[in-house]
Amino acid sequence: MLAQINKKLWDWLTIWNVFLAKMERDTALQRNEHRLLIFFHGYSLAHVIRPLVVARALRQRGYEVLFAGRGPHAQRIADEGFPLYDVETMPQQRMDEHLARGVYNYYDDEWIKRCVEAEQALVRQVQPSLLIADLRPTLRLTAALEGIDIAFIDAAYNLPNYSSPIRLPDYFPRQAGCFDEYLTQNFAEQRPHRSAFLMADVPQFHPSAGPVPSSHHYVGPLIEDEPIADEPPAALSDEGWNTSLPLIYFNAGSTGVDDRFLPAVLRALAPLPYRLLVTTAGRYTVEAPSANVRIVDYLPARLAMRQAALFIGIGGIGSIYHALTEGVPIIGAPEHLDQEYHLNRVRDLGLGLKLSRQHFAHPKDILHQVRYLFDHYDEFSTRCAAFAKHMSTYKGGETAADVIDSLIYHNDSFDQDNMVSEDEFIRHLYPLTGTSSLPTLRALLAEARQRGIPHVQQGRLVWYDKRTSWNWLYDHEPRFFELDYRMREQMRAPFLAHRNGKLEARQASQRYQLTYTYKAHVASCETTGAARLFLPYPLRLPQQPVVELTACNPSELRPYLSPHAGFFYAYPCSIEPADETLEFSYSCEIEVHNLPMAGRVSEPLTPSEHRHYTEVEDSLGQSRLVLDFLAGLHLDEPSLSDVDKARRLYENLARSKRFQKTNEKCQCLACSTSMTLNDDSGHCITLSRAYMAMCRLLGIPAREVTGGLAVAPQGPDRYGISTYDNPIFGHTWVELYTSETGWLPVEFHGIALGSHAMTADNVADPLLRQRIEDHSEAFLDYYFGHLDCHRVMCSKSVLDIPQLMVPNPNAATEPNRPLTMPEGLHYECHLTLECR
Repeated sequence: MLAQINKKLWDWLTIWNVFLAKMERDTALQRNEHRLLIFFHGYSLAHVIRPLVVARALRQRGYEVLFAGRGPHAQRIADEGFPLYDVETMPQQRMDEHLARGVYNYYDDEWIKRCVEAEQALVRQVQPSLLIADLRPTLRLTAALEGIDIAFIDAAYNLPNYSSPIRLPDYFPRQAGCFDEYLTQNFAEQRPHRSAFLMADVPQFHPSAGPVPSSHHYVGPLIEDEPIADEPPAALSDEGWNTSLPLIYFNAGSTGVDDRFLPAVLRALAPLPYRLLVTTAGRYTVEAPSANVRIVDYLPARLAMRQAALFIGIGGIGSIYHALTEGVPIIGAPEHLDQEYHLNRVRDLGLGLKLSRQHFAHPKDILHQVRYLFDHYDEFSTRCAAFAKHMSTYKGGETAADVIDSLIYHNDSFDQDNMVSEDEFIRHLYPLTGTSSLPTLRALLAEARQRGIPHVQQGRLVWYDKRTSWNWLYDHEPRFFELDYRMREQMRAPFLAHRNGKLEARQASQRYQLTYTYKAHVASCETTGAARLFLPYPLRLPQQPVVELTACNPSELRPYLSPHAGFFYAYPCSIEPADETLEFSYSCEIEVHNLPMAGRVSEPLTPSEHRHYTEVEDSLGQSRLVLDFLAGLHLDEPSLSDVDKARRLYENLARSKRFQKTNEKCQCLACSTSMTLNDDSGHCITLSRAYMAMCRLLGIPAREVTGGLAVAPQGPDRYGISTYDNPIFGHTWVELYTSETGWLPVEFHGIALGSHAMTADNVADPLLRQRIEDHSEAFLDYYFGHLDCHRVMCSKSVLDIPQLMVPNPNAATEPNRPLTMPEGLHYECHLTLECR
């Protein structure tokens, strides 16, 4: 018996090792090496459009996207050039027959088995990295049996704590039982996998009554966003219409009701003083009863809604969201259970009227509702126009692609090394925001947990990931983002001015009294005994010509100052058992210059310097990812100078990347370049190193520069920043050399200040949103070739040398590492700059 238990445990450990190895392998692949397989339900147009919108965004990012499904609408997928596999699919006729009887158990044991076996066969043939499902309930079984991650395109009313549930009677047949039974029967074959839910809704329409699980993501409507053609479709042409009459757009739906209902409804509506545009999705063949009625199989919903005064339909959430996006009131009737949810919300929010399915089939009931809505049109249209503002902030396909990125590259997963308690997380946030009230941050985090910030909670204890949880706040919490942005505005105002759409320096230089403090919480580690201190110190450089030490504490630090190295170097100290903290500090006078681009003078590079600053790994020069990216910039145009090439490269990266904290295992030039080109975000180190690497590939000498920014105003002419378990002098930018300019600074600071920093959620103030938009280009332009004088420059070794080190206990096997940072050590860094 014990042997059998041990064997099962061993089998499960083996399975998990395979799963973890796959996660590691998938993370190392580039996007174009990942194959994504989307299963769709081709009998319903909505369940073809939704995955198509996601697929387009994923293909644009470089993923290989394939489709699997069956049905009359599958041709739309093939028409867009996606590989298409025919696979066993639940027939719409069977679904309609069950739904007509009010039952939802159209999947029985036989159909579950048929679909799962077909899905498994295709998955084993295609070998995808990830599955995506839309109206494909059996695919969750296949994902579990094949051990492959899956993303479900879903609706927010399926949230476990949805705010407006429909309470079903106990006898109402549910589907979960037979699916769970199938998994139970095949328990031994199940494999580890992860799931994500792409909720194609907005929280204003389908809100959650409690915390949103971290696996669920509001991505916004997944609806067609057709470009506006020069010539409107014939059905929307003004010719032959009395355009003074309001237009009613009537969508008969792509799934079924009685074929006799549409002619009867049209005959009733035709005499009214309205134009009537009808789409049938190919389900009906009917003649227009009068000249004010036009009937077509299909029409882009967005174009129809833009001209419509009213939408009437059996259509699902796609049609409803199209109407709400354009501020059009709705009269609708539910055919399926999901439409009950949607139309309940339309009714409850005062955005339209809901009819029962039975009443919708009677022309007189529709006529009554049409007359009522137009009699109260101002009320309905005002509410719809206000709701349309919510809709305009969502980009469903792109947001869904962000979630897929995170699922594949595990950006949303917790890293044990980055997991911190709430108290520690607040210590990371508090100095950055300049907030004067710690309870404010606690309350903000409590609300964020209800809205989906990545966290782990056990009882009253809460942990956060100091990178991904910070990113969530930055992207989703307006109070956090706006506080951070306004603080930076206060910092910049005395030094930079906006004039005629450009950013200009207010002065050529600034002198500061700089004070730096390092505080090591040595009680957090178990190490005692001898230690060495390496405090970073500003370098004397052309842009920083004055650096004069005025004080240090303890005073014994002074002989260990090595100004050319940029450190108080290897000061001997000790960690005693009774010590709680060790604190060291110094002050110096420093002068920082802001040299304009036109005034730069530099000595020509020697041949050896040129070789050194254009050196790059061979693998980068052979990377198809890098070569294709550079080829797309058309940098081989004869008229382009090195400055032109460098600017074009900079602008492409600056306009396409967002600022995010990331957790790379390696930040070398090759890894930074690969990560930057594979992702839509990065931070100063990875972006700068990717840019530097690609400049070098173009034959443009480039080097890395490191320093610190004091961003938080602390009083008149006083600025500061504090960090916890992170170095202050870690900010990174690039200098590139050209014969025209000498060494030219290039800084990616602008991506945190411009329009790319904004999301649909993180700026609630419309005036601030407009100001960010207005100033975005000025920041991007300024930081190519200019640097503000509100920074401190240091040795780039500050990124590699811990400030407090002790003898390495493994020195015998690691002879190149005689010193190491004490395990478990926590520390604070504080920098203040007082203007002189």
